Amino acid sequence: MRFRALDSWRGLAALLVLFFHLSANGAFYAFPPIRHGGLSVPFFFVLSGFVITHAYGARLAAGGEARRFVVRRIGRLYPLHVVTLGALVALELVKWAMVKAGVPSGQPPFVGANGIGSLVVNLFLLQAITPLRDYSWNGPSWSISVEFYTCLVFGAVAVACRGRTIVPAVLLVATGGAALVALELYRPDWPETQFKGLASCICGFFTGHLVYRIFHSLRGARLPHATMWEAGAVVLVAGLYWFAPVDGFSSILIFALVVLVFAFDGGAVSRVLAGRPWALLGKLSYSIYLLHFVLFSALGGVVRAAQSLLHVPLYRDVGGATLIDFGPPGTMDLLALVCAAMVIGLAVLSHRWIELPGQRLFERFAQPNPTTPVRPVEAPVA
Repeated sequence: MRFRALDSWRGLAALLVLFFHLSANGAFYAFPPIRHGGLSVPFFFVLSGFVITHAYGARLAAGGEARRFVVRRIGRLYPLHVVTLGALVALELVKWAMVKAGVPSGQPPFVGANGIGSLVVNLFLLQAITPLRDYSWNGPSWSISVEFYTCLVFGAVAVACRGRTIVPAVLLVATGGAALVALELYRPDWPETQFKGLASCICGFFTGHLVYRIFHSLRGARLPHATMWEAGAVVLVAGLYWFAPVDGFSSILIFALVVLVFAFDGGAVSRVLAGRPWALLGKLSYSIYLLHFVLFSALGGVVRAAQSLLHVPLYRDVGGATLIDFGPPGTMDLLALVCAAMVIGLAVLSHRWIELPGQRLFERFAQPNPTTPVRPVEAPVA
């Protein structure tokens, strides 16, 4: 069973994250849903808990699937993570070569968040577990870090409890939610790499698990007045992204309701989201999520180097943020659209040549008989 509307929601959320991280001083940057684009990450956590429970929950409960589950999760997450990390290392090497040649690079290589120590931590997907004091290398990959290890916790709970996961899941949601609320109240300045992201992921993922258990208990049922429920969910999400009026735990609960409503695929909004453009975004969401920061890092490096060479200010401080600003707002918005198109184009290539081959490779390791031909098993991730 494919949850088409939820796939498309995942793609739209990834697109919001893309624009959220593009620091160009235009109308896109100032648009409230984009300024609050970071809300997409707890949505990813809830959605992952829902979909991974659907894909693996029963098989893990039956026993004998734990190894295959872990290998498949590595195959789903790790190949593109390593490739994007390698691309960012290459950018640092370019800066190093520029410094050696006496060419201003705008920023020294392999220092601060992009140091060698944090590179090793990122290589093992520990960048939001250790914890680091700041986002490092491929910044958005912190969520991949916490999701991978939360998946391991889910697998252990599903195997140990033989499918009786409701009580452990409720306890994990309560623990993660309490930790998240406490960190937001008493350590609001901490980034997600300092425990906050892990608490959010545990709470969101196991909330998604509970949502799937509710959905599964209603299997075969139709959502009455589905279009009305979907329209209400859209208004709720739009208000959340526009005003960001709630804390992280409350946003997880809102996303849980949205996931449950659209899991039924029963209304007019779901039929629109099943269209090819939205479905394509859903398919490419993981590549969009990991690739955009690499492209933006390269763009930032070029702009900083040009600023150093030309002695012309190409950045501007706006409300405490440093934004690319070398033209009127319309020019910056055009830059944002061009960058988004480039990321989507690269995502098409990476999905075909990195994600799917990587999944096939690890699927061979997951099979009892490694010589058996396999097809990759796709599951949504953050």
